[in-house]
Amino acid sequence: MDYLLLFAYGAIFLALVAYVVHLRSRLTEIEKRLADLSVERDLEGDD
Repeated sequence: MDYLLLFAYGAIFLALVAYVVHLRSRLTEIEKRLADLSVERDLEGDD
C-alpha cells in the first residue's frame, strides 16, 4: 500500500514538473514575440 502511495505522489510531482517546464517554454516564446513586436514598433517609429 505504501508503494502505491509513493508512486501516486511521484506521478503527481512529475506531472507538476512537466507542467512547469511547459509553462516556462511558452513564456519564453511569448517573450520572444513581444521583443520582436517592440523591435518592429521601434523600426516603424524611426521612419
